[in-house]
Amino acid sequence: MSNTTKITDTFLQIKGLDADWSIPGDLPGFTKSGILVRSITFHPSGASDAAVVKAGKATLTTEALTNATKTSAPEIFHVICAGDTDQRIKYFGEGGQRMWPFIEISDWNLSSAGAARLEFELV
Repeated sequence: MSNTTKITDTFLQIKGLDADWSIPGDLPGFTKSGILVRSITFHPSGASDAAVVKAGKATLTTEALTNATKTSAPEIFHVICAGDTDQRIKYFGEGGQRMWPFIEISDWNLSSAGAARLEFELV
């Protein structure tokens, strides 16, 4: 299994969370503009699931992606859930915030990668 990225209406959904994910690598059409995010929602797969989304940069290229995914990148979303129904949401305001989020899957703890999903509500 590998990550599946799907955009519908105003939602960007990532499922099958078992690999790193980034705008340049998985949504190259948004590399220059980034995405305008109203909220991030994590749907866990079990107890103690942890999700971490980090902030990338507007200037990312394939070569620079390695530098952007270092552990020193700021976290824009970090949650640990109590169970599979403990959905967590972070809001970025009605107008949203432009960002180039990425996932370094080694930061995550999932009971079942196939059952968990991350959603970005887009403006």
